[in-house]
Amino acid sequence: MLPSDVFRRDVRCFYIYQGALYYHETHRREPVELTEPLRQEVRKMLEMMHDYFKRGYIPKVRPKKGCPSCSLKEICLPVICKKKSAQPYYEAMLGSDDV
Repeated sequence: MLPSDVFRRDVRCFYIYQGALYYHETHRREPVELTEPLRQEVRKMLEMMHDYFKRGYIPKVRPKKGCPSCSLKEICLPVICKKKSAQPYYEAMLGSDDV
């Protein structure tokens, strides 16, 4: 998927103004207003992620105060944060050590 594909739905003659984030652990949805600044921020992040992937760069993990309430904490925190590098996790997820 390319960064430009994320908002392809705009081409279909309709515009989505609101979405939702679903939190499985609490079984709740939180509404998210899809503003133009948010769309631009997501596009920028996706471009950065694609650039990182092309270069084989794995950013350092920086735990934040929201980490304990994240639905991915069981995957991310025990596996990555106890180690200095995310390389083993990355290799396990992609099945390659060429990165």
